[in-house]
Amino acid sequence: MLEKNLEAARDRKMLRRAHKFVFFTMAAVYAVIYVISVYAVSVLDRNNVVREIDTSVNAIITYLEQGAETGERIQKEFLDEYRTKTRVASVMIPDVSALEENESVLEEIRVAVDADEVSVFSHAGDIVASTATYDSSVAIDARFQEHLSEKNYSDAVFREEAQQPYVAAAVQLSDEGYLLQITYDAQSLISLVENASVASVAKNFPLYSEGKTALIDAETLTYLSHTDQNKIGVECSIDAEQFRRNKSKFDTVLSGDTVMVRYHKYEDYIIAAFVSYDDIFDTCYAVLGWMLVVGAVILTAAALAMRMSAIRALRKYELADGPGQNDSENTKDLSEKIERAAL
Repeated sequence: MLEKNLEAARDRKMLRRAHKFVFFTMAAVYAVIYVISVYAVSVLDRNNVVREIDTSVNAIITYLEQGAETGERIQKEFLDEYRTKTRVASVMIPDVSALEENESVLEEIRVAVDADEVSVFSHAGDIVASTATYDSSVAIDARFQEHLSEKNYSDAVFREEAQQPYVAAAVQLSDEGYLLQITYDAQSLISLVENASVASVAKNFPLYSEGKTALIDAETLTYLSHTDQNKIGVECSIDAEQFRRNKSKFDTVLSGDTVMVRYHKYEDYIIAAFVSYDDIFDTCYAVLGWMLVVGAVILTAAALAMRMSAIRALRKYELADGPGQNDSENTKDLSEKIERAAL
């Protein structure tokens, strides 16, 4: 009987050791998997950011190559549109002599084409009628001055240098010797031209929620364009040595945050992207957090399962020993063994 009890005690001890070994092995394996996952996800996230930045840089290069042509094309299209509107409006003035008595026709035209001012001039350049107020100085634009008597003449001009920029369009009326001039607000044209300029490059190519894009003068390291418009014209705080290659990336600290800087050189420009590592690893942190939670749940479940297995094994050994003379002592011993197994 003693030999049998000793064998049962050894078996119980081996069972507890086996359970501990399995538990700590699972914990170690999961820890290794977690570390590998952290490394792999961080590398993948960085590579994804680099690829996305490179795609944006290529788009910016294309934008720079076409930028000047785009601005000129936009301006030409707008001027053609204003000239067409003015030619259509001229049809509403069949008889110039009637305008001297009734200028409401010009006001109707002004409202119809959404213009600032509508005026009619004679072949001598004198004003015949206008929607302008009496205290306003009304004059024919210098560009149209030489074409007052030219048949079928029409043109449009953008006066960006004026105190209040405007677009003026003129067309020769069917009643020969008279020219219709209409001035329009140029704000919409100015906005489109500005969006096609170098200063607006960064604004058109944002990166992530907190990422920054910048166009830097390679000679002076001054920001020519930046996602933060307040930095345009400000010198870059990063050492020029960091931009010595044609294409590379490096880490630096800006405003207290560690950021990845990816840059390309193009002609006289440095196209740079600044992305905070908090922004890069935002999704990564969430995934790894869930991995920790899942790992804790798995290890807890495994510990509980092994505890129940140990309890069942102890009960099995006690039943195999058979009922003793002192049932209370047997019960107490069984309880103590169960408690030790739980530990």
